[in-house]
Amino acid sequence: SVQLTVGLACAVALVAGIPSVAGAQVLTTDNICGKAADARGIAAEDLPDIDASNAFVMGKNGTVYYARSADEQVKIASITKVMTAILAVENCKMDEKITVSNAAAAVGNSTAGLLEGDELTVEQALRGLMIPSGNDAANALAEHISSSNSAFAELMNEKADELGCQNTHFANPSGLHDENHYTSARDLGIIAQTPMEIPELRESVGKSQNK
Repeated sequence: SVQLTVGLACAVALVAGIPSVAGAQVLTTDNICGKAADARGIAAEDLPDIDASNAFVMGKNGTVYYARSADEQVKIASITKVMTAILAVENCKMDEKITVSNAAAAVGNSTAGLLEGDELTVEQALRGLMIPSGNDAANALAEHISSSNSAFAELMNEKADELGCQNTHFANPSGLHDENHYTSARDLGIIAQTPMEIPELRESVGKSQNK
């Protein structure tokens, strides 16, 4: 229908933290509200031109409007930190104190600039996690909650199962490369719904980096 076509053209694809395809693509095999576009008789020119190899668009009520290779297992990278943040809020008080270890401070790559011995609250660590995408903040939170990254990853996988994820496995709290660390666009859509229901996370992601 015209409404469906316009809605798809305006939709934002949820990409599972992976390299996009070379140039935008229109695929008539994309799933539109439960059926392939070509099965619905939707012409290529009426489909969104999306620069993504995996995509998933879901409404608040769980209705799936659009999917492209949504169940393929792909690398998740720093979007991993969404799950880390969820578990931090579920397992900690915002004013709880965290001390940064040498291992957390030395993780490298994207960081919040934390140093060994720094003491900060869980709320501050969440901001370091979500705003500058700090791997150091991710590891500090994981160690505080579970003593080690591997033990925390077990919690992450338990939560993914609880949420109904079918193609997700976490190996660390930050998203650093690991062959056993992946998700799918559909699972990521499921995971991403949770933070918007948590006031502490809505507030954190609504702040700019210099606040």
